[in-house]
Amino acid sequence: MKNNSRFVAIRNQSDASLLEVFFLDVIQEKFDWMCGWSSPVQELIDQVNFYKPIRIKVTIDSVGGDAMYGLAIYNFLKRCDA
Repeated sequence: MKNNSRFVAIRNQSDASLLEVFFLDVIQEKFDWMCGWSSPVQELIDQVNFYKPIRIKVTIDSVGGDAMYGLAIYNFLKRCDA
């Protein structure tokens, strides 16, 4: 059975200036037999670079995860222009 859970859920409002980011799972690198390895950090960077928002709203509903990935996400969001 394929697990369709996502590390990062992205919702772009009709107002293109706001990008909502939801962390809904354990923050760690995961392997899926269909897609291979995926990283929550790279997924977030790709989505932010694609939408180029003015503001980012982050919602975290995670039980924890790898501190290295959490710090990488924090540092990226801190350096981001939004």
